[in-house]
This record gives sequence, C-alpha cells and structure tokens, in this order.
Amino acid sequence: MVRREGLARLAWAFAPLLAVACEAERSVARRPPGAPARRAPQVEATVLTIRESSHPPTRAVLHRILVHGSRVRSTEELDRWRLFDLEAQTVTWVDQIAGTHRTLALDDLVRARRRQLRAPIPSDLPPISVRKTEETMEIAGYPAEQWVMELGGYRRVVWTSLEPIVAPHFLRMWVASSPISEPWAGVMRESEEALFEIEGFPLWDRSELAWEGGGMVSERRLILVEKRRVPRSFFEIPEDYEDTTPPAIRSGGGRRRAS
Repeated sequence: MVRREGLARLAWAFAPLLAVACEAERSVARRPPGAPARRAPQVEATVLTIRESSHPPTRAVLHRILVHGSRVRSTEELDRWRLFDLEAQTVTWVDQIAGTHRTLALDDLVRARRRQLRAPIPSDLPPISVRKTEETMEIAGYPAEQWVMELGGYRRVVWTSLEPIVAPHFLRMWVASSPISEPWAGVMRESEEALFEIEGFPLWDRSELAWEGGGMVSERRLILVEKRRVPRSFFEIPEDYEDTTPPAIRSGGGRRRAS
C-alpha cells in the first residue's frame, strides 16, 4: 500500500497544469502625480480565463492565457515568464529581474524531459495509471473528453477540448517546459507521456488526494473565451535583454515583436 507520506509529497509533484500564483494584469508602473496616462500600443488577443480553486486551504483565483498570432503567454507568470511561439515551436524564458532571455526548441525540451522521466521510481510509489474514458461533456461551450490518472488515494481527472482552442501542440509545449519534481519524475512517466500526446486544451483539471481522516482537492476550469485588446508589450522581449540561449542552438536574438 502506498504510504500517506508518499502521497502527500506526490501531491506537489502532480500539481495540476497551468497553476496560478495571482492575477498579473494589474499595472505596476507608477507615474508622477498629475501626469497624463499614456496608453500603450494594443493588439487583439484570444483570452482564456481560468479559475483555480483549492481546499484546504480554501482559495479561488483567476488567471488568463493570452494568444496573439503564434505567441502565447500566461498571466500566472510575472517576473520570470515563458513566451510560447506556436509556429516556430519554441519556448523562450524571460527573466525581467536579470534582464535575460533564452530559447529552446520543443523537440529538445521533450528529449530532456524524457531523460528525467527515466529516473528510478521510489519504492513506496508505483507508477501512476493513465486511461482515456468514453465520457464526454461540454465545458464553457466546448466539447471535451476525459482522461483519468490514479495512484492510491490520488486521482486526477482532466477534460480536454475536442476543438482547437489553441494550437494542438500547445499542451505538449507547456508540459515539456514546466518544472518537474526530480524525485518523482519516474512516477510521473505515464501521465507525462499521455499529456504529450493530447492535442486538446485542458478545460477542466481536477485533482483529489485522499487519506484516512483528511484529504485535499484542487482544480482549474476554463470559464470564458473572448477577444480582447491587450498591451502589445505583453508579447515582446526588450531589445536590451541579454540572450543566454546556448550558442550551439541559438537561432537569433534581439526583440521578438507581436505582428
């Protein structure tokens, strides 16, 4: 039987995709008293609003995934964030504190992740089981199919879209570029491989962890898809940021502008 301690630790490793720290669309810029507000250049984007909730502790927050052309960014990431290029199939990490950026290709990210997934599995945690069911439902106006992942008292249910809300390979890019808990990488092997193959966007992602005398639940659910004007700079990297991409795979530096 899987020990409670192992499951509790595993809960952190299996935090649902697209977890959010806070709503990042608020303005952090300050201007002198009485100075007129300057409107930054705007572009039209597809905005996916996602509600995240958990218990315990009880909390609920919103974040947004913004898509403009081939570029995608999430408001959950603030000082250090990822810029996804769906056409080039690259992920760029931008560090606003250090003033740097680096870019890696999706194929390289997947190969690196699979090396991590070959890690030995802890003796008290067998591999997680993954299965696709025949269940379907409509979420936020989109048809979805169900995936179930289970391990002892841990159960995760992911409903993915059957329609192309974002590019089919976006989930693969997100998973491959997200941090992974090294001690539990081997346990996550089957679930990560399944997520690599899913071409839909996760509309509802719910995780439950139960143990004797307690438990915890966390979930994220898409609640709205709309067109909105957003700052163009949201998809740009300042020209003076240093490109720290490894020279062997660097394809170019400078500023990435939204078209």
